[in-house]
Amino acid sequence: MSVTIRDMLKLPVFNNAKVVAGCDGLDSVIMSVSVLESADEESLGIIFPGVSSNYNHEVSITAMMEARYDVQKQIDIIKKMKIDGQVGLILYYVGYVLPEINQKVIDYANSISMPLIVMPSNLELRYSDAIIEIMEAIIEDKRESDYFATDIIEVLSKLSPENRNVNSVLSIIRERTQSSIFLYDETGRELNRIEWPRDQNLSVKKLVDIIQKNGFHDGDVNEVLIDGSSFSFFKSQFNLAFSSIDVIVVKERGSLTIDECEQIRHILQTYINLWAEEYGSVDTKQLISSIIHDEPEKMHRLAKSMKLDVSTLSSVYYIYFADSNVSINRLSDLRKAKKIVSNALREQVCYRCF
Repeated sequence: MSVTIRDMLKLPVFNNAKVVAGCDGLDSVIMSVSVLESADEESLGIIFPGVSSNYNHEVSITAMMEARYDVQKQIDIIKKMKIDGQVGLILYYVGYVLPEINQKVIDYANSISMPLIVMPSNLELRYSDAIIEIMEAIIEDKRESDYFATDIIEVLSKLSPENRNVNSVLSIIRERTQSSIFLYDETGRELNRIEWPRDQNLSVKKLVDIIQKNGFHDGDVNEVLIDGSSFSFFKSQFNLAFSSIDVIVVKERGSLTIDECEQIRHILQTYINLWAEEYGSVDTKQLISSIIHDEPEKMHRLAKSMKLDVSTLSSVYYIYFADSNVSINRLSDLRKAKKIVSNALREQVCYRCF
């Protein structure tokens, strides 16, 4: 069982709240709650993609202070929230801070199934009341439900393809288990990591060295001391079609159980088998994708494994053939000489470089 927005609306703090848009999204699962008041582009990750990402199944509380007179900016905020995987917006002080909810905003929220929940127009209401009740409901649900793998896999199945990626999966698992997770391929190359709390910068190398030195068995939960702090960790492995993936689960000053770690391993294996069959393989497509999506750690890791120096990259060429029947092999010809590229671009190709 997981807490949905529909469940959230039954909490006492929402007794007089109104859902003004996005009713189709009321069955979305909530895993956390946050406050959104900064509406500038940098904070929203519009200028720097990926800065404000991985907020899957989070509901946000806001008064739209910085966008109260800008309808388009309000729409942009909701759009970015949806892209980042957030599932609902709770609006406070409508009529005081935000003059009204424009119909364009309502229409857009309906079009993407993003619930807009308007709290009563009362300046005495506090964000903290909603935060406390929502988090208490989420925590209580976690206590009552030891088995979470099925719920998370169901959540993943409902994500849009652009939001259903490894980082999203790890983010959802992290919020559910309050643990850090690290994935490696069979050569020891780190594939992905996500930490609890965020940006903890845990020294995984020290942990891996300790595991190797002490000969801990896969599938067991063990405890170690690193720089004076106590960590519980679990290491396991699962096989893919042509490779294997090592999973390390770490929790600081907390206990792990074999059951929850096995569920994490099962979720990851199921996700990769269903939606990411080529996970762990290295090719230029992944490198280009990591550059476009502003994933510096992944970019440098892939480039290193491919023996490429990304610091030498300074330009991107988008090449479009005017004649759609031209063979893709023509691209190889264009690489042969700068003169050929220049002539071809002038004759039949539109190009942009930045």
